[in-house]
Amino acid sequence: MEEKIQHSKFTLCAIKGIQELDNCLDHCTIERSLLELVKLRASQIYDCEQCREMHTREARTTGYTLQRLFALKNWRESDEFNDREKAALAWTEAITSSSRQAAVDILHDDIRKILDEQELVAITMAVTTVDSWSRLSLTVRSFEDLADVGR
Repeated sequence: MEEKIQHSKFTLCAIKGIQELDNCLDHCTIERSLLELVKLRASQIYDCEQCREMHTREARTTGYTLQRLFALKNWRESDEFNDREKAALAWTEAITSSSRQAAVDILHDDIRKILDEQELVAITMAVTTVDSWSRLSLTVRSFEDLADVGR
């Protein structure tokens, strides 16, 4: 029988912090389906297999078809996504890129015509949680164990 990993108090605190950030998204006005689309795209960018699987399932429960999800990597060339989704995906890619500031500066004014400040903050938080879970799971080497803590 495999022994359950005992995380340090600091690691548990970090996990609970990420969970709390993710819980904040429950109080935003942006639609859940768009947040799941953003989380899935961030998971693709961060190349986190467990995150991709989880957010694919979640996106499916919010109404996304497999056809739309398969088109996600090439969303700019796809007719599967509306202007709102494309704005959210553009923001997601901008804040995850290595040349982040230049990308954000270029997109900000155009995206603000489609998404308001609260929505941009929510998308940013969604991307941040995916990044944090992905990096923490690499550190402790137990994604499944992390997901169970505090739930």
